Amino acid sequence: KAGKATALDGTYNAVRVSDAGAWAVAWLDLAPIDEIDDVVNLTGVAVLDVRTGESVLVPVGFAPERVLFGTDDAGATDLAVILSRNQVARLDFSGGQPRRTVTFPLALDDDDVIDPVDVALTPDGTRALVTAAGRTDLYVLTLDLPSSTSV
Repeated sequence: KAGKATALDGTYNAVRVSDAGAWAVAWLDLAPIDEIDDVVNLTGVAVLDVRTGESVLVPVGFAPERVLFGTDDAGATDLAVILSRNQVARLDFSGGQPRRTVTFPLALDDDDVIDPVDVALTPDGTRALVTAAGRTDLYVLTLDLPSSTSV
């Protein structure tokens, strides 16, 4: 069944919808783009409440690449983990309005480029496990704390 269309402010070419279908996150994926001719937002994602059609721009870091949704015990989508260059952001949906609650830097040195490539949540949803391109590190992020460890 098709619903009503919602216009998002900005340019996006990638979208991920939560398993329950309540939330969608759109971003500009730079991988297939050779050249950018317009002014675009390279640090934010558009978060859409699918039920209401309302969207909000949330800053998450430079060049967002992946989105993983998490659910609470009742199965409702309550968070998203978003990978971007050199950092990981956690979005919270529990208050009805999406908001970034914490950002995890993956590099101590600003000149060090770390491209996270995959993320998984622990079964209890309290930690995210992140791998990065060309690295043997496994980043273990406690999602409610602004700190991370690498093993």
